[in-house]
Amino acid sequence: QYQDEAPLLASEVELRVCTEGSVEVHPLVAAVGWVVTLTVRDPDQVGGGAVNVTVSCLVGGDTERVTLSESATQPGLFEGTLGTTGDASHAPHQSGTLYVPSKSPVTISYADACPS
Repeated sequence: QYQDEAPLLASEVELRVCTEGSVEVHPLVAAVGWVVTLTVRDPDQVGGGAVNVTVSCLVGGDTERVTLSESATQPGLFEGTLGTTGDASHAPHQSGTLYVPSKSPVTISYADACPS
């Protein structure tokens, strides 16, 4: 009969279970001058109060960082708005209004704190 004289080792591993966040914009197609609503749904951020998204126009080069506030009635739902303009002189970087030449594509980025 074999008996191992090595000490018994125990190990622990912490596993963090996350839910992937999502980003939405309404309306999906907007005319220059409209205000769009930006929404993030991220259950991992419940109680965080706010999250940030970055909105960039690929043609005009303008980028805006928008802080979205958490809904008091729907935890994990964050919303905010961003105005658009077709006049670059009315939208310097980080002005709160995105310069978007007509028919220009726009990207919205959200850095999920717990990506999958």
